[in-house]
Amino acid sequence: PILTDNEIEKRLEGRRAFASGHFEGQQLPDFSAIPGQISPSEGNYLHWLLSNWFTGRGDVVELGTWLGLSTVHLAQGIRDSGIRDRKLHCYDRYIWDGWADNKKSGLDLEKGADFKPFFESNIRDYADEINVTCADYKSINWSAGPIEVLFLDAPKNAFGFHATFRAFGPHLIPDESVVAFQDYLHPLSYELAFCIHRIREKLECCHVVLDGGTVSFRLKEPMVKHDWALKKLRFDRLSEKEIMDAWDYILAPLPGTAGLRFSAGRAIHLCDAGHVGLAREIMTQLTFDKRMMDVWSFWGMQAPLLERCRPLFDVFYARFPNVRRA
Repeated sequence: PILTDNEIEKRLEGRRAFASGHFEGQQLPDFSAIPGQISPSEGNYLHWLLSNWFTGRGDVVELGTWLGLSTVHLAQGIRDSGIRDRKLHCYDRYIWDGWADNKKSGLDLEKGADFKPFFESNIRDYADEINVTCADYKSINWSAGPIEVLFLDAPKNAFGFHATFRAFGPHLIPDESVVAFQDYLHPLSYELAFCIHRIREKLECCHVVLDGGTVSFRLKEPMVKHDWALKKLRFDRLSEKEIMDAWDYILAPLPGTAGLRFSAGRAIHLCDAGHVGLAREIMTQLTFDKRMMDVWSFWGMQAPLLERCRPLFDVFYARFPNVRRA
């Protein structure tokens, strides 16, 4: 169906409004057989976003599908929106990472294997509604038109942000488009949040999933080349005050457990920047729930990360002496 102007505006207003939570109440098929790296709350959110607020004035793009759990939630959302003339456009390298992917998926594939057939099997009920492209995010050249919803799993750092928005940024719709970052709340991927802070006049936080890592932003003004330039996104050689002020802004819109868990990114950022004393002080002030305890315990078993953030782990083990060490 073609939406009236009033129906379009109603959906846009709903999408612009700030929302956070677990987004329960979605009427969804049983997707439990599909391995994935999103939480049930994140799956609910993706369906909520598309089924309620998609207008069809632009396309929906997913960058980083893995085995398709997020993909089917997005596709079902488009289907339930009533919009029939828009497809979901998916991009991934479809190259298996090996041990970590095997552990998370239950599959036993060799590193470097093509896992696209498994993805296609998982999305078969939506195959006619999805365009799939095998590509590295650094080489994508989007030319299909405006983008209404952009769901991103791939960019984790400043270079990834630069490459992604070089491809998609010019096609976002001011005051309408939503960009959802699946790993935004991952403290080790704090570069992503800092890049958004650098262009905060363009992107405004609008949706936060409390059980997971997804945070979405509404595009306020058109993105231009300067917004994704690496020179603008640089965050090295920053003072303690500059980092602290930036993190005050980053954490301000994140409610409850989202802000609690992501606040560890501030300590990691300060440590990486060489401000070790302040980083340790922040680490002593963090509140650790069970999930954070499990995450930091796991990280402490990873030699490269332990070496990178040793001052923070010194504080962590001093606070929690019963935690098993590597």
